[in-house]
Amino acid sequence: MTIAERMQPVLTPAWLGSDPVPTAPYASAEHYALEQAHIFRDGWIYIGQEAEVPEPGAFVVKAFEACDASVLITRTKSGNLRAFHNICSHRGNRLVWEDSGSASRFVCNYHAWTFDRDGELRGVTDSSMFFDLDRKKCGLSPIHLACWRGFMFLNFAQTPEAPLIDYLGGLGEKLAPYPFEKYSNSVKICGIYEGNWKVAFDAFQESYHLGYLHKNTIGPFFGAGLNPSGRMISAEFFGPHRSGSIWGNDDVRPRPIESTALRFGGLIVAGDHADGAPLSDDLPPSINPLRDPNWALEMNVFFPNLIVFVNRQGFIVHSAFPLSHDRTRWEAEMFFQPISSGRQAFAQQFQLALSRDTFVEDGATINFTQQGLRSGALKHFQFQDNEVFPRHSHAVIQQRIAARISRGAQPG
Repeated sequence: MTIAERMQPVLTPAWLGSDPVPTAPYASAEHYALEQAHIFRDGWIYIGQEAEVPEPGAFVVKAFEACDASVLITRTKSGNLRAFHNICSHRGNRLVWEDSGSASRFVCNYHAWTFDRDGELRGVTDSSMFFDLDRKKCGLSPIHLACWRGFMFLNFAQTPEAPLIDYLGGLGEKLAPYPFEKYSNSVKICGIYEGNWKVAFDAFQESYHLGYLHKNTIGPFFGAGLNPSGRMISAEFFGPHRSGSIWGNDDVRPRPIESTALRFGGLIVAGDHADGAPLSDDLPPSINPLRDPNWALEMNVFFPNLIVFVNRQGFIVHSAFPLSHDRTRWEAEMFFQPISSGRQAFAQQFQLALSRDTFVEDGATINFTQQGLRSGALKHFQFQDNEVFPRHSHAVIQQRIAARISRGAQPG
């Protein structure tokens, strides 16, 4: 059976259309301001992993520049996670300066006001000099936080439109049975791309480029042989979210060092062996729903800023954090099984090095793409069928902004 016979002939649904997509939103500071107001300040945003705040007393500070916010996330004595604006309720000074740690109290270095892990004001210096100070009204400013399968999400709105589980909808249901907890060994790579967050995000949510841009790194594993352009096996849409099965090249001839790494546990393709043991087909039916024998990865895109790639050997989390209309902080975290042998440690280090090289290739392209868009010479993107996810992302952004403006919604 040929690749054309096994794959869906059309990935782009009729309701999404096929017209060229305007480039202006990718280079406009004004459009970015609309995204800040109607997407980032008023919806569920991925911020990190629960494992970053493992036990009571632990805390982590996260910057979220699109909302001009520093966020303090704490694990309370009862084990609950709480999120607050990382500013003192007295004069607005930054409260916690460390990136992470453990503490039972947080003391502002400006006037030594003290807060507990629940955000309550517990100490005020020279308190007799205040005028009818109501301490109960002077706690830290809370931010809505909810978790799903170890992933933490924030919502800066006063009242979220829907609970997180409802917002994740069908894609959350599809991915929920995946054994995330099995892969507890993680490594994170962070970097700054000189490009709009959508330029960066689109680069990671389509496989058309894999065999070309990444021909010297991961390309041969995804875009070669019967499928040189890395056409996806299938695509599904869940409201603002999307999911697709990524094709893997079983005929690839890896270099000797790649063969060793793949044999003992890589994330590149769904190989025949991991650490010398046969892989069982223990993935839930929702992963690789067509049960295609060339399946390599499932790409799951949670609007607006999270991409989760999963396969039998682990998962990769990509997240975009806009810094401005033309700069993006990108975080990629790879999750493996706990290391049990030197061979497995080698394989994971190889994956880390290969991913680093791949991200450098992506980064150069993102930076030069943004330069090109800044010139104003290109008015439209010509998305093809395998670029259906960037097309869908663009449509969701425009629809959400238009809908909220039309009903006079106020951000946050």
